[in-house]
Amino acid sequence: MALREESEYADTQSESSGCFEHEAEGDDIEENEDDDDESVGETEAAEQKSCESAEAGSLNQMGPTPLPEAWPELVHRELSELHAALKQQHCELAARELVVRRRESELHRDTQLVRDAIAKEASRLYEQLAATLDRKALAHHQRLEGAIHILRQQCAQLQQTRRAALGVTLPNVLHQPPRKLQAEAGEKKRGAAPATIQQLQFARVQLRETRERLSRSYDLSVALIERIEILSLAPSSRAGEWQRHALPATEALLAGFAAGKDPSHHHVDMLLRLLWAASEARGEPSRPLAQWERKLLRAIGQTPLCHGEGPLRALLLVRLGLRARRASGAVGSAGVSEMARALGLLRALVSQRGKEKEDMLRLGALTELVPLVNVPHTSVCNPAAALLLTLAAVDAHIDALADEAFFLAAARALKGCLASEANDTLASCLCVLLQKLSLRPAARSLYEIDDLRGTLLRLTHSGASDFVLANAKSTLSNIAQIDSQRVEQNM
Repeated sequence: MALREESEYADTQSESSGCFEHEAEGDDIEENEDDDDESVGETEAAEQKSCESAEAGSLNQMGPTPLPEAWPELVHRELSELHAALKQQHCELAARELVVRRRESELHRDTQLVRDAIAKEASRLYEQLAATLDRKALAHHQRLEGAIHILRQQCAQLQQTRRAALGVTLPNVLHQPPRKLQAEAGEKKRGAAPATIQQLQFARVQLRETRERLSRSYDLSVALIERIEILSLAPSSRAGEWQRHALPATEALLAGFAAGKDPSHHHVDMLLRLLWAASEARGEPSRPLAQWERKLLRAIGQTPLCHGEGPLRALLLVRLGLRARRASGAVGSAGVSEMARALGLLRALVSQRGKEKEDMLRLGALTELVPLVNVPHTSVCNPAAALLLTLAAVDAHIDALADEAFFLAAARALKGCLASEANDTLASCLCVLLQKLSLRPAARSLYEIDDLRGTLLRLTHSGASDFVLANAKSTLSNIAQIDSQRVEQNM
């Protein structure tokens, strides 16, 4: 029953909608017609009115259409579905807003982390740049102070030389009698004025030469110091650069020594650094001495040390003396006096207990002193062995002697001691060093160089002192213990 009523209600609604659609179509047709055809429009309007009256009569006869009984439930169901859809859309919108907020917070956190990282990196770069600029400014300031100090000393030397020259000549000029009295005094007094003038001219020439020499020395020193700042101490890659500047540096150093009794310490140190690097760049020590090396050997071997001067000059003298001896075929006394004087200077510096010992180790004094123990002159080999023992007293420094060069030199020196049985000092120092090195298993294989172990064994049966015998036996005992430990490990 309810379904039939719903179908009738739907038919009624479709008819009414059809009529209304027909009316709408009629209105559209009426609006589109031309104004000239008035009769046709009146006819259509009459027909439309008759149709409307007929439809109204039929509707009045039928009466109002009743609503279906299930209509409230349908409306309620549709409203519930619509409410559920709206609620679901609201939940989806809230979820999307939550996701957007979470992403915004993550983006804000990432942005803050990036900003903090950028700020830290900028602060680090700023501090690094400031430290670099401060360091460069300090180095430049120190270089300027050194140059000013050198210039002041050169000016003081020039003034001292000028005062010395004027002190010799001016009193002779002031005490000369007038020319009239000189003419009356006779021929003897007439010759005094020309002699005084000649002395003054000679003093002026000497003063001019001294000034030129000092000026040349200063110019060479400044140029060479600038080159030292540019060149790094890498003689293997800059050998040509060091050799090209070695002779001018030697001439500048000799000019500084000849111009004054106490040349600038900074000036001498910079030139000696350049010459030290140039001597390392020479390579093979058995090569003949170059011109600048011969000049330098004579100069620094005869010039006394300045106050506060480090061990660089003495080590350079040791190196040049040894090269002079090797260039002469290791015969005679070539370079012996220079090496003996240099060793005396080094021992004096070590006894001062200052930073000279660290400077010697930094310059490689152990490597420079090792070949001297094979020089067959007690004035050289004994001080060299004593210096090696002094410098290697600390265990951290004795590792520098754990190489083939020292063990070969020690083996040859001990063989010489066995042959002569006279140099007990050299044997004592070398045995102490070998005993210390025997405690290091890494140096075990070095004792087989040039039959060093056999030499120590023969030394224990010689007529050496008890001190030498005790150290030799201790060395052999340590070697035997290391060998037994290795055998046990292999088993």
